[in-house]
Amino acid sequence: MKLCLIFIVSLMALCAQNCKADSTELSISIVGPATATLGSQVSYTIVVENIGTTMAIGVTVIVYSGSDKFPFLPFDLPAKAKKELSVSLRMLDRGRFITRAVATSSNANQVQAEADIVVTKSDFELSLSCTRELFIGQRANVIFSVVNTGDIELTEVAATIAFPTDIKVISFDCTQGSGERNSWNIGSLPAGTSANYHAVLVGKTKGSHCATITASAAGVAAKTLDCCTQWKGQPALLLEMLDTEDPIGPGDETTYVISITNCGTDADQNIQIVAIFPEEIIPTKVEGPIDATSRAQGRIQGNRVTFPAYPVLQPKQKIKYQIVGKAAAVGEVRVRVELTSENLKKPVAEEESTHVY
Repeated sequence: MKLCLIFIVSLMALCAQNCKADSTELSISIVGPATATLGSQVSYTIVVENIGTTMAIGVTVIVYSGSDKFPFLPFDLPAKAKKELSVSLRMLDRGRFITRAVATSSNANQVQAEADIVVTKSDFELSLSCTRELFIGQRANVIFSVVNTGDIELTEVAATIAFPTDIKVISFDCTQGSGERNSWNIGSLPAGTSANYHAVLVGKTKGSHCATITASAAGVAAKTLDCCTQWKGQPALLLEMLDTEDPIGPGDETTYVISITNCGTDADQNIQIVAIFPEEIIPTKVEGPIDATSRAQGRIQGNRVTFPAYPVLQPKQKIKYQIVGKAAAVGEVRVRVELTSENLKKPVAEEESTHVY
């Protein structure tokens, strides 16, 4: 009886082993990078495997990323076979995200797998400020910054600032280079920090002259900014007068030569000369203003000589006037000349002493 029972148990076990029903069972995995930068494209590899004993019919795979989903065309998968799929996703937001892959078939239960990724921003902001308006020869301050606005440390950070030849560089902070182009090797820049620099410049000519800064970092596109200063000229008139003969006797003549030079950096307009003579000297003949194109005549009215206004006197340009005076009485006399212009609202005066003996 005992022998019979053992035989029945053994037979049942053998039947269970040989009569086990065939089945379909899926497994899935998804592999991708653990970190990525904002805006980058990331590739995921999905592997679907049939670990069952029969064909998986109509396997569908869908990848979910946020609110988006990316389905693949259905396929059949034989027993013990696997299929590799891939999908590329662009990282449009910062933070921690889960990408999920789900697989099902008509004859197998649903399976899924997940992959975590942390998306960080790698970026910087460039700022540049300068004095907007100055006279030629004045000093302008140029200040610029490279600010790490991302989540991770920036590496290989560098900046270059360039100027036109109309600018003279007075000083830089920690610069490498010379002349119109200087650079800074900033190196590493931790998140939330900045590198700040300062330059002092002088404009040499009139016009709008710009400082141009370009900055770059590893993995980040270079950025460029301009900042322009309007350099203005300033007229500066030099009035000079001398007499050609001194001393002179009664009845003798001397010529007073008056010259005006624009020593400034901008033109001046409506240059006006008035000469005032004492009673001891009588103006008899006038000429001026004299330049390369005109020899206009002044007008004598008693003891005053008035010349027509000269329209525009350019920087470094010089004009002359001549007045012949005749001695009428003995004494030490002074001839006075007054100069006005568009820039000189109040007259500038010059006197020349002549001895009549």
